Amino acid sequence: MRSNSLRQPLRLNIEPSPRNPELPISKVSHCSAGTTPGYRPAIIICSVLCLYDFDSDGPDLLPFRKSEILEVVKQEKTGWWAAMRKNGDVVGWIPAAYVIPLAKDMAERLRRVCEESRIYEYEAENLYNPAPVSQLHEPGVFSSSIHRRRPEDRRRASSPLLPSHHAPQQPQYGPHPCETLNHNSLAPPPQPIGPQPPPSPSAPMPQPPLQSAPLNGYPSLLPTDEVEYRPRAGLLSSRSLRRHQMTLDDNTTLSELSMVLGPTDTRGTDRIASPDIACSSEVISKHSHSSKVRHRNESHDTRFPNSSFQLVGNIPRYLRSTHSDQLALDCDGNVRSGTLVAMIEKLTTESVAQDLSIPFSTMFLATFRTITTPDILFELLVERFRMSPPKNLSPANVEDWKSRYLLPTQKRVLDLFIAWLEQHQLLEEEPHIARRLTDFLLSSVTPVFPGEASDILHKIEQLTFSVPHGTTLLVSPRKPRKSKAHKNDLLKMDYIDVAEQLALLEFQLYARVSSQECLAYAKTQTGNEVAKLNAFCSTHDKVGAWVKSSILSNGMLAKRADTIDFWIKVAEKSRQLNNIASMSAIIIALSSVVITQLHFTWAYVGRKSHLDVLLRFNDPSGGFAGYRNLLQTIEGPCVPFVGMFLADIVRIREQFSDSPGRFCFLQRQRWYETVSTMLKYQKHPYDIPFSQPTSTFIQNHLEEGSSKEQTWFWKTSQQVQRLELAHADIRKGLEAAGF
Repeated sequence: MRSNSLRQPLRLNIEPSPRNPELPISKVSHCSAGTTPGYRPAIIICSVLCLYDFDSDGPDLLPFRKSEILEVVKQEKTGWWAAMRKNGDVVGWIPAAYVIPLAKDMAERLRRVCEESRIYEYEAENLYNPAPVSQLHEPGVFSSSIHRRRPEDRRRASSPLLPSHHAPQQPQYGPHPCETLNHNSLAPPPQPIGPQPPPSPSAPMPQPPLQSAPLNGYPSLLPTDEVEYRPRAGLLSSRSLRRHQMTLDDNTTLSELSMVLGPTDTRGTDRIASPDIACSSEVISKHSHSSKVRHRNESHDTRFPNSSFQLVGNIPRYLRSTHSDQLALDCDGNVRSGTLVAMIEKLTTESVAQDLSIPFSTMFLATFRTITTPDILFELLVERFRMSPPKNLSPANVEDWKSRYLLPTQKRVLDLFIAWLEQHQLLEEEPHIARRLTDFLLSSVTPVFPGEASDILHKIEQLTFSVPHGTTLLVSPRKPRKSKAHKNDLLKMDYIDVAEQLALLEFQLYARVSSQECLAYAKTQTGNEVAKLNAFCSTHDKVGAWVKSSILSNGMLAKRADTIDFWIKVAEKSRQLNNIASMSAIIIALSSVVITQLHFTWAYVGRKSHLDVLLRFNDPSGGFAGYRNLLQTIEGPCVPFVGMFLADIVRIREQFSDSPGRFCFLQRQRWYETVSTMLKYQKHPYDIPFSQPTSTFIQNHLEEGSSKEQTWFWKTSQQVQRLELAHADIRKGLEAAGF
């Protein structure tokens, strides 16, 4: 239990002590309007971001969770820091190895971000903001200027994320930073009044985990090999490292060194420093995510087919990407956001051999209609194919640009058109683009790539006369089942026949749904844009209405119970056929209030325990985790329950948003993953023979059930319930009379 003394406002006396002149001077904020007269908050040295969870029962320690932001009020050489939460009144000790200091503007920015995304946001913010040289070698120093350092200071060179207590301690010079707040005043500095930290703990310093746990199921953006961030005696304290010093005397050297620490230009390091210092720079560059992200494309670019790794410094300027600064990438090189022009440039320069699970081009072509129109995309691709060389190039450089930049880009543009045709229904969604594409191939592509142009024209002709996607119903070679003479009586039907024809009907509607309709559903749930999707979803409601009306329309208790048993068997067969949509509609109808309140009917139902097993899938907890886990085990024909996927699509729209001039591609990536999972079973039709009599019977009853108002179901259920109670009273009377 935490000591009560920690919760009482006590006076915090900070004695002057020697300090390093490079440490920044913390400013004391003015008292807020709600502060009592004479009260001054404790001096905040810096804010820190917590990288790990820290749990402790010690009365003097401050437990915290990963991604919290704390305010440090005191630092000890032992590695224990006194910290508190913002506007809090409890001060406790935290291990410095578990946190990373933040600049003031970065701390304010991260406070506005949801807690689970702060570490990712911090890494993303630092992708294109390499730390100053002083920060790279002086952990805990937040000054942006580069100072001439003492030789003993240079020996503390370490990783940007290395906590300061891991490095050898250096002597402190000058007064404590808190003492210099009023250095121009003759009066002593004001003593802050606030929570006082307890005595420094004597417990050994805990070590953080070797790897940060992933958040939200995605890999952590923190270094996965953090153990190498800790200094090793053989690296930072070796005699060779102390023997050579890196002197930063002029702006030219500083500029060149900053360029070296960004890309992995080891030869540039050798020109400035000794071999040992170069080795130290290599260690820093190895863990630099910004250099990994910025130059991933150049490393595996199609413009350099004979090179497995291409240094940016060796790429001529006229061969480099011109809009790469308009893209925000994560540590794996995946696009998080960017402008349309920059995305088109990446599309036409991306190597097909990139080590990505899903290519950027595939996700872009599947979701580009949420960013731009097909006509604008077509014009931008044609513009990339017809681009002119940069100005002021020599004839030799122009030829080099054509062979190493223009031709690979043109081939990539043609690959994109083929992918658009074959995988993303260009002819079905945008038939007018196909005509423009044909003219472009004949006028511009044929003179340069006659073979490729001929192949694409043949592909257009082949797709033009093919059967449109999702409109066919395959005829099974199996003979249809012999239907019983049902005379419009459901109980005389074969439940297997009903389940199979329901699966065929549902799959036919499911196969017509396009990915564009699913993406459009994020903005509108009605209209022609989502007509086929709504037609499929409405079948779920129609099946449920048919189930309820078939039960309530029976006047006899025994028939109502038999009808419930019949639908439970249909639901079980639908589960075996992986028709999850129909199974869901049936069990939801059977568990509705208008059916469950018929207690006397359920007393005669023999398969109620089978229904309870199926209802476990319909548990909405965990975003319908039961359905999701079930779908992961299905490989063959299937009609999924899409309600949870549509909810995911709307939730993604609310979670991410575009900024002016830039599009959040991470949002499109999540949409692509959701829609792909939702529609992946369209390629696997059922091998079930079509039965016209049974199919007609099903469609007629679906329309009949859907024509009833919701009030009809409630009123009819009330009437049936009263009849059951009346019959129960009569039965009790007869039993009492001896019958």
